[in-house]
Amino acid sequence: MPSGTLQFDAKGHLMPYELIETDWNSFENVFGWNEHRRDLISMLRSFIFSLNKLSILTITLWIDGSFVTKKEYPNDIDAVIVIPAFYHHRFEHQMRTLRDQYPHLDLYFVRLIEPGERNYFLYLSDRTQWFFQFTTTKPDRVTRTKFSKGFVQITWHDESIS
Repeated sequence: MPSGTLQFDAKGHLMPYELIETDWNSFENVFGWNEHRRDLISMLRSFIFSLNKLSILTITLWIDGSFVTKKEYPNDIDAVIVIPAFYHHRFEHQMRTLRDQYPHLDLYFVRLIEPGERNYFLYLSDRTQWFFQFTTTKPDRVTRTKFSKGFVQITWHDESIS
């Protein structure tokens, strides 16, 4: 079960109900408590290493879904990968092809457009959409109630794993 510095509410959702920054090693320690979860983390690491081979050395990951809850055997890892616009444009086809090789990773890409750059509003729109989606659950099947939850952000640099 999860331990470490991250906290969970009674429903098993991350708290506080917002973006929670952590590093790769903490993420691995908190969420890799059984072999199944460690296998999923290994797949994500392998995918990131493949991005690094494309010269994409710095990315931001927003990780959500059942993987960042107390669920014992989640089906996959849901993540949004934020990549500088230059690399996103240059390697978009390769990234999508690569993503298709990892069926247990539900991955989406967002172009990081810096403030002052043309189309910065597109990044803000994407970010707002994902943050809204990642801070509430899907409606409960019986009551149709949505619950608040947090999600994880990791900033990855090629040297993130020691």
